[in-house]
Amino acid sequence: MAASSLHEPPKHDRQNSESFAVAATFPPPRSPAPKPDVALPGSTHHQPESPCSLSKAPKPRLPRLVPLRATIQPPQPGSIQAILREQCRSRLYVSPIAWTSNQPRLLGCDFAIQMLGATGERHGGAEKESTTQQRTEKYQERIFAAANLQGPAIASWWKGAVEDFLGTYNIRPLRSGSTLPFRFGDRVVAKIKPDAIFSAGSTAPFLVYINLETIAALREKHVYSRSRVGRRHSFPVATLKQKKLRSLQPRLKTEDPYILAALIALAQEQQLQSRQATHGRAVDAQAQLSRPSETEAPLHDTTSFKVHALVVSGANAQVLYVYKASIPSEFLENFQKPSQFSPSCPIRVSYCLLPLTRPEELVDQIPLPLKVPIDEQGDEGEDPSTGGREHVVAH
Repeated sequence: MAASSLHEPPKHDRQNSESFAVAATFPPPRSPAPKPDVALPGSTHHQPESPCSLSKAPKPRLPRLVPLRATIQPPQPGSIQAILREQCRSRLYVSPIAWTSNQPRLLGCDFAIQMLGATGERHGGAEKESTTQQRTEKYQERIFAAANLQGPAIASWWKGAVEDFLGTYNIRPLRSGSTLPFRFGDRVVAKIKPDAIFSAGSTAPFLVYINLETIAALREKHVYSRSRVGRRHSFPVATLKQKKLRSLQPRLKTEDPYILAALIALAQEQQLQSRQATHGRAVDAQAQLSRPSETEAPLHDTTSFKVHALVVSGANAQVLYVYKASIPSEFLENFQKPSQFSPSCPIRVSYCLLPLTRPEELVDQIPLPLKVPIDEQGDEGEDPSTGGREHVVAH
């Protein structure tokens, strides 16, 4: 007991050693940094600015934001945007395949059927030249191609027969694709899907071939697009979709609004390619002549774009419908700038009926509404709107 007490340190020494160990573990507390002197309002003593004071400087106040509605200008009266606002209870801004009679009416467009007279009356002496035409090899080729239009009741056969027939007039199908972009504003909002697109001597399309059965299939696909393939609907859902499909059916199949949309898309494509060609010629002239004024291509021209369409009612069609229209650039400006109104004359789409059962009569009449060159005569066919006896009935 005595020996152990000799080697054991005193009690107060153990406490001092423990406090020293704790002090060695934690560093001594730092003294607070002196606060910078703040100058009194009445004092003239200037204190140097510290980095802390610079970092806490007040931020500049942002300008007051103007509400978005105040910056948007209302559409001009008569513009497409103004029409959409006025007819807000009707669904007008839809795909062209879902157009009804409201869209052509509000756009100022209508259809008119032309009852053509006799061939001799319209040609003005074509009976005298008929013997000369029959001797030509080109005329016989056209008669043979027109006779092939009465082939099997197959959609693919019809497309090939129409291509062969128009090929005799140097009208060729475009190889770039079978769709036409429909533009509204600065973007493409829909794709027009005719059976074929044709051009004559240039890359700009001017004619489309449409089968009315194709339009019916596209419209049915549009109504049932959100349905799964092979899915059977309940009776209420099926009834609603059938009712919607019936509401989209035109009163006359030959005056389907989708045909009008295809003609507008043709005119838009012609206008686009015309402006690109004009701009390219202006750039070339500026590069050669160094005239800056020539580089500015006119954005607003007063030209009209002639568009045509060949339509058949189905596979067993006996009549060929030929449509034509002249669409001015002012009318197309309403689609390019929907918020602005560009006054334009009403658009009339006229169409005539040509029999498929009589190939000779079809060959004699087809150059007139299309205004394609006749090789034997060396000039263009006569415009049925100015020559011959005809009767126009507007619907």
